[in-house]
Amino acid sequence: MKLVVILGIEEYNDSLKEIFQKSEIPIYSQADIKGFKSQNSRENLSWFSNKNIAIYSNMTFAFIEENQTEKLMQYISEFNEKGKISNPFHAFQMNVEQFI
Repeated sequence: MKLVVILGIEEYNDSLKEIFQKSEIPIYSQADIKGFKSQNSRENLSWFSNKNIAIYSNMTFAFIEENQTEKLMQYISEFNEKGKISNPFHAFQMNVEQFI
C-alpha cells in the first residue's frame, strides 16, 4: 500500500478530480493549505509569487494499492507537461507499512 500526496492550487481542483477518476481511485481526502515563500529567489518562481502573499492551495492524499500509483503519477505528470502551467502539481508517494 502507498500514501500519495499531491499539492496544487485551488484552480486545478476539478482537473485533479478527473485525474483520480481516470486512475480509478474512488476515495481521496483534501485539506486546504496556505503556501508562502520564505525568501525571494529566482528558483521556483512559478510556485509562489511573493514571499508575503499567501497562495491558497490544497493538499490531496489517498491510500492506494501500489499498482495504482504509477497510473496516478503518470496522469499528474502528463497534466503538468500538457498545459505548460505556471503552478504544476507536486506529488510524492510513500510506503505504508501497515494500514488498518
